[in-house]
Amino acid sequence: PKPPSPRPVLPNPNDIAQTDTAQNAGSAKSFRLTPERISAAVPTQTVALGQPTKIPITFAPGKILGMSVEQRDPTSHQEFRNETVKPNALPPDKRVLTGTVTDDGTSELLTSASGSTTLEIVPQQVGPLDLTVTARYADGGYAVQTYHVDVTASAKSVGRFLLNGAPRVALVLDGAPQDSTFFLKPRVDYKTLRFPIYLSNSKQISFQVQQSASSPAVKVDPDGMIHALNPGTATVTGSFDGVQDKVIVTVYPRDRPPAGFAVHAKP
Repeated sequence: PKPPSPRPVLPNPNDIAQTDTAQNAGSAKSFRLTPERISAAVPTQTVALGQPTKIPITFAPGKILGMSVEQRDPTSHQEFRNETVKPNALPPDKRVLTGTVTDDGTSELLTSASGSTTLEIVPQQVGPLDLTVTARYADGGYAVQTYHVDVTASAKSVGRFLLNGAPRVALVLDGAPQDSTFFLKPRVDYKTLRFPIYLSNSKQISFQVQQSASSPAVKVDPDGMIHALNPGTATVTGSFDGVQDKVIVTVYPRDRPPAGFAVHAKP
């Protein structure tokens, strides 16, 4: 019978730094791109923000010295990083982190008894997200693959949701753009993550605005941009997968701004 194919040798986290140092010191072996050595079955349906997502992944045989996973916005290429806290493990000052093989702090390689390998990631931003998986082989091969997932809002394990950093916003009517508009900065704190997630926009937040029907103070765009319309006050309530928070917006006439408000010259 045909012998089974050898499985890839996954790295020992304690050896990664030493192999990196040794390899960088020699620099005799040139690297080459070998993307075909990685194959992953990325889900086609949306995945949930802040929730572990398992992705079956296959590596070509060979000794792997190290591995990394990057999460980036496909348009701005901004990278998102965090640290996952394993529940009920240790006190807050001594919590155990995942990411012992990967270095982004929210990804982990899981190997079953049968030898199959799964990459577990925790998405760090809503909307389109690129996952770049890199495996560094001992023979100089660099296997790099970028996969795409779509991430939706999830309130599971949310400890706190803030529609904006400050609960009150002041705008000046007919002022410069920085005076008459304001872009909300939503924040989601997950109990399973060490750091909060700051949403890049509010497109997955549902808004309700309480204000005068005859003379509305503001208009709120789907992406979270608030525009001053008339002097007055509005209460903007945002719902993130059912978890709500609100911001009070007050619009002042240009000739009577609030105390301490630095009015900019119109362009």
